[in-house]
Amino acid sequence: MNDSSGDASARLVEAAAALFAAHGYGAISIDRIASAIGATKGLFYHHYSAKADLLADIVLSAREALLESARQAVADLPEDAPAETRIEALALGEMSAAFAAPDACRIAADADAILGGARLSSAHAEKRERARAARAELEQMYLEAYRAGVRAGRLEPLPPRFAVWLIRLPILAAADWGASPEGARTPADRVAEVVARFAARGLREPTDLG
Repeated sequence: MNDSSGDASARLVEAAAALFAAHGYGAISIDRIASAIGATKGLFYHHYSAKADLLADIVLSAREALLESARQAVADLPEDAPAETRIEALALGEMSAAFAAPDACRIAADADAILGGARLSSAHAEKRERARAARAELEQMYLEAYRAGVRAGRLEPLPPRFAVWLIRLPILAAADWGASPEGARTPADRVAEVVARFAARGLREPTDLG
């Protein structure tokens, strides 16, 4: 193969993300990942010590993309923007990144249990921690916006992390749906807009938990 080192690594990441998303991490072998890009197992081991190391790369790339897109989405908002506006911007940014790389983002949503028990190389163990930090920072951005909304009397007071889970649940579900054949036929920007608006406004009305 004539791929440069970086190109080959990127192709392995892209192929593995598609295979993991379609069939599950446990069902995919290193041989199958290499075969997907017309390579040998030797090329895989030139870049990665184990399949879990490759997963760590996928998860870090996805979570950093989600975080950066969310940051950019709120960067130009005025400091006194209502909480709903800030949450909607965060959600729109996150959704935009998720639709740009749906396979990787679907995997990243549920990868902590796998990576937590995996034996990673030292470099990829560090990437696992960076991925965790990126996820925590994104959730903290939602958390701060939600708490500001509660303090302003605009959002229903709930346990804060439960509220953030409620806000992000439709975002994650829509990203998953967007990777489906039907979802792929729907304009991503329209889906992102509707889901972001729903995520932002879903806690405005009083909620009775019984």
